[in-house]
Amino acid sequence: MSEYSFQPPSLDELAALLPAYEMMDFLAQGGMGAVYLAKQISLDRLVAIKVLPPSWGTEKGYAQRFQTEARAMAKLRHNHIVGVYDFGITTDEHLYLVMEYVEGQTLHDMIRLRRLPVAKVQDVAVQLCDAIQYAHEHGILHRDIKPGNVMVDKHGHVKVMDFGLARRAEAAIEEESLGTPEYTAPEILVTGALIDHRADIYALGIVFQQMLTGVVPRQPREPLAEHGVFDPAWEPLISKAAATNAGARFQTMRDLKEAVANVGRPSAAARSVPGVKRVTGPGHGPHSPAYHPTPAPKASTPIMPMVVILVLIGVGIFWWLKNRDELGAGDGTSKSGQSTASVPSTGGGNNAGGSGASSSDATPAGGTTVAGGGATTPAGTPAEAYQLPKDIPAGHVYKFQDGHKDIVNDVVLFPDLHRVATASTDGTIGIWDLHKAKRLQTLGPVPGAVLKIAVSPNGKYLAAGGDNYKVLLWKLEDLQSEPTKSLDLKVRTVTNLEFSKDGSTVLVGTSDGQQPLVAWAWETGAEEPIPGFRGQVLGLQLFPGSETGFVAGGTRRENERWVYDVWFGDAARRSLVKEFPKPPQGAYRLRIAPDGKTILSMGGGRFQVWDLDAGTRISRQQGGPLSFYRCEFLDGGRLVVGGGQDRALHIFESVTGTEVWKSDPHDTRCANAFVVSPDGSFLVSAGGFGFGNPVEKDGDYALHVWKLPDLSTLKTEGAAGALAKRDVLGLETVDPELWNLLGTLHQEWQEALAAKGDDSNRKELDEKYLGALRREVAAATPAEKEHFLSEISRVANNGPVPSQRPATWPVSLTRLHDIYVQQLALLPQQTQETKTTLISTQRGKLAALEQQRTGQNNVTGAERVRIVMQTLQTLGGEPDRNKILQSLRNSASQTSGSTASTTPTTGGSGSATSSPSTIQPVGMTAPPMTGPSVLRRPVRAGRVAVWKRSSRTDENANMQWADTSPQIADAVSVSAGMNHALVLRADGTVAALGKKNSTTQATVPSGLDRVVAVAAGNRYDIALREDGSTVVWSTGGVYPLEGIRPAVAVHAGPGWGYARHADGSLTRLPTGNIGNATAYSEPPPGLGAVVDIAVGTDACIALLPDGSLASWGSANRAGGMATIPEGKGSGIVAITCNNWDAAVLRRDGEMAVWGAYPNSPPSYSPKRFPGADRVVRALPSGAFAVHFPGDRWMICNSAGGEIIDASTAEPLASGCFDLGVTSLYCVGIKP
Repeated sequence: MSEYSFQPPSLDELAALLPAYEMMDFLAQGGMGAVYLAKQISLDRLVAIKVLPPSWGTEKGYAQRFQTEARAMAKLRHNHIVGVYDFGITTDEHLYLVMEYVEGQTLHDMIRLRRLPVAKVQDVAVQLCDAIQYAHEHGILHRDIKPGNVMVDKHGHVKVMDFGLARRAEAAIEEESLGTPEYTAPEILVTGALIDHRADIYALGIVFQQMLTGVVPRQPREPLAEHGVFDPAWEPLISKAAATNAGARFQTMRDLKEAVANVGRPSAAARSVPGVKRVTGPGHGPHSPAYHPTPAPKASTPIMPMVVILVLIGVGIFWWLKNRDELGAGDGTSKSGQSTASVPSTGGGNNAGGSGASSSDATPAGGTTVAGGGATTPAGTPAEAYQLPKDIPAGHVYKFQDGHKDIVNDVVLFPDLHRVATASTDGTIGIWDLHKAKRLQTLGPVPGAVLKIAVSPNGKYLAAGGDNYKVLLWKLEDLQSEPTKSLDLKVRTVTNLEFSKDGSTVLVGTSDGQQPLVAWAWETGAEEPIPGFRGQVLGLQLFPGSETGFVAGGTRRENERWVYDVWFGDAARRSLVKEFPKPPQGAYRLRIAPDGKTILSMGGGRFQVWDLDAGTRISRQQGGPLSFYRCEFLDGGRLVVGGGQDRALHIFESVTGTEVWKSDPHDTRCANAFVVSPDGSFLVSAGGFGFGNPVEKDGDYALHVWKLPDLSTLKTEGAAGALAKRDVLGLETVDPELWNLLGTLHQEWQEALAAKGDDSNRKELDEKYLGALRREVAAATPAEKEHFLSEISRVANNGPVPSQRPATWPVSLTRLHDIYVQQLALLPQQTQETKTTLISTQRGKLAALEQQRTGQNNVTGAERVRIVMQTLQTLGGEPDRNKILQSLRNSASQTSGSTASTTPTTGGSGSATSSPSTIQPVGMTAPPMTGPSVLRRPVRAGRVAVWKRSSRTDENANMQWADTSPQIADAVSVSAGMNHALVLRADGTVAALGKKNSTTQATVPSGLDRVVAVAAGNRYDIALREDGSTVVWSTGGVYPLEGIRPAVAVHAGPGWGYARHADGSLTRLPTGNIGNATAYSEPPPGLGAVVDIAVGTDACIALLPDGSLASWGSANRAGGMATIPEGKGSGIVAITCNNWDAAVLRRDGEMAVWGAYPNSPPSYSPKRFPGADRVVRALPSGAFAVHFPGDRWMICNSAGGEIIDASTAEPLASGCFDLGVTSLYCVGIKP
């Protein structure tokens, strides 16, 4: 039944129905009716009266449910439970409930408005536990615990209300008693499961996390650490309370309350451990990709054994260093402090100790097993393969003392896995031994630079190419300085080289369309072009799993150098066979993952990962430097490693693009080229040139050996979700179990609608109507029979229903026809009820599968089920597999488009930073929402009223736009800019009113839906959606915002806006270059969490959790906002600003205003507004509207700070629960 499906009685009507009460105000309307503020005359006390729709009073099921609620609540007499005084039914069959009136706000609003400091969460949680424990002890379950059903008064006292689903603890579950989905325990959706008081405990666990983080947790629940730093006792507490299995939860409310009360109290173990100072810096802290809090050591851990372990580890490393020469080490060097490893679990850049070398020259261990080091040779690798000891930290290990004399362009690893070949601009090829850390041989020099090299799969031949019109080949068994074979080319530069798997053919890619791709059968000297490409070949690789296949990237178009094509080719057939969908333009390198399905491409120094067959982007690089020279897949394509100008290695998750590990930088030029060992344990890199690096002497372009971290530990929480999003595109083959379940559900759907759908229900109704007509016609007069027979004929022949029945019809026919028409109008509702039942059933089956997979630790499989469930919701519930796949593919293709570029610049010591580029709008269509719904819209809805401001004249005719109020009856909030307003509707869509400027109407992007909040700005408008994503648009179109973390609120000002995240941090919107404001619109470093922000023309003020203020901005006129008057920056409860003035409302009701002229007295003398809870800006400047409970407004004008009652200045504002004020108009929403 719709939340707004009946018109509640007016105050006068209800007063007549309930004469014992004086009706004072309308408070709210919700799923169970409407709520009024009244005075009980006999006892002279305020009460809240809840009234149900009249139709419910006649329906036994609803009436019984209401009475159950009343009786259950009446039994609960507790300080933290809203008391019930009376209930009954009015003469017109309105059921009503008289309750204790609590003056305050819901916990939902406190969380939404960020008015619940983390320090207060424990106090609220204890009170909640106390209330629910009392209810449980009296045999009552709440069944719908959520922040919206919790009131907090002005003293911080909690009152639990609306036991709308309360029932006897021993009663059986009914389908209508499921509660609110986000807080519903999983067992409620499982047929036959035991449902008891532990369902309330589950809901409280979800509420606790929402109180701490500001957002409803995902399913499965994400750790608190994703949202910030909290007392470590909260995470295990919430994890236990909200456990999927009821048996794993707290078993009583008493146990949960005790655990909550103990949060923050040091345990005996903790008291015995000295305090640890937390240091947060770049790459550290709760928001770094790989952050995990370090647990305190257990007090019971013996100290002596730990000392012995540390001594043994030290002895092992010392032994390795001392005996390195005896183990076959050569001349490598490494200086202590120059090479330090990063501990993967603490994010990038963490200095966790040295490289394992002493302060003297050191070299690596040789052999396949090192005593004390723990290195072993993996199965299937050559016996002579190079291995690093396991007990040295990940990061840079050592640098070869010898090197090339110029840039190293390519590095390859021989099949024996201990020799390395390098190609250099100095015209030579170096062959090196990793065991000895020394050069074995130098080939060349040859004319020009050597750019590419390749070693045959059998390790017997080496091919090289450069910028000398040749490809050269050496036989490695009897190496000579001069090559064994050579191929003359028509073009100068070789860009790629690959041996075929049998080693008989060398594939050559070049930089010129005259001869872009060549197959060279070097044994016979035969040279055959592979036709197709017309420009340079930018990528070339053998295709995994194919004997003769390869993948090549380049262009097939004349005069379109940067149009990139990717083709599958066959080396044996000397032809391009199949074109893949196009990856991004400008990519200059590609690598194929071992699964043959994923392509890694680079462009502009950053990488992107694509689905090779679909042509859709899976991820792009998030964070890290903007100057990678080389990237390669790791761990079977799950990870990507990159190196470049910042002299460090970075590892990313390929499915999300998130950085999961970073080494410390090393004193080398850069990682210009590298090769990774097949097992992913080590990497060998070589340097080139790097801006900002120290000038190096000839011969210092050396090889560097790096130990890679344990790759199995590198993952993010979002990996399973991202992988699942990719998997569902091939659901039939990837997940046949889920695919078959959807097929069964669709068959059930079709059969049920065939039996109880629109057509079958209409047929059944027509038959009943015809039967009634035929019975009545027997008793009709001849004149009446004519009308009956005419109606019978119409119905039997499926004729249209007349819009108006004839006045000459007999009374009996009229009565039957009116009933028939009434039932016709209900048919869609009946069909929807059938669909609702089907949706509930299929959701239960899918949820059971998800729960089963979660229990089996099949995280990705469970996430696939969740994605399908979310897609079903957007499709209206019909489990049509083809429609589901099409929707998923559309979503994937729309989210894989191009993104804004960034411009790399160099910082100190070769580090790379980025300056924002100018982001251009890309059309006027909002991208589809892809994440799960975690945010909610306001529930109070009303009609929009628009009127001209009383303080304005008609002098600016160009900006006039509102002659009449728009017909919007379901508005839930409004936000106003200078000359326009955005109205959010109850269905999540947005309406734009007014003009962005004198010639352009305000508009809303097409496809913008599922919105929970809007912010109107003079230049940019912002919408926040259910999944926390943001949409920013202007008159030019929608701005791309990929990579922005989910938000919980949005704010807009004249020139820019912000997304506010659950941890209180801010992201400026749009993210690119916005001209002069770019510098001073960025929040200052170290700002910390904010709970609200007001954005002016050149400055901002932010409200902090402790009620104090922060500010930043320029020195221009409006920048005066950033100068907070002395004594006015504390005890703040609400803030706002117009273009040039800031206004803050303090707890004592004082409102202070300042801004335009910081060196002059404040524009307003402080005024007091006792009891006010909100202040609204009136653009462009000069006035503010102040809101009071009961939807009363006051206007404060800048001219001397006059206070004007809105009933006088803006009488139409009275009764509006939300208000927006533009330069000429007011836009209000009234219930």
